[in-house]
Amino acid sequence: MAKWRRNVLEQVVTSLGLSVFILAGQVIIRVIKGKIHWRNTLKQLCANPVDYLVTPRVIASCIALPFFTLMLFTVGMVVLA
Repeated sequence: MAKWRRNVLEQVVTSLGLSVFILAGQVIIRVIKGKIHWRNTLKQLCANPVDYLVTPRVIASCIALPFFTLMLFTVGMVVLA
């Protein structure tokens, strides 16, 4: 991989990691101050729980199921050959 690509990739990963820590810190500070309670955190952050909890899992299972089926089929063919 070219050196400049590696540098760009490192910068992207670093910035994403940093933003995750900043967001997590803001949530923790709000919880400590008592502005957000653990029971209904997503509701207080004005987020629909279905969008953040159910939808990604459904999409992931729709993507993963054919992949795992193909992978197990391939392993079975190799073992039987």
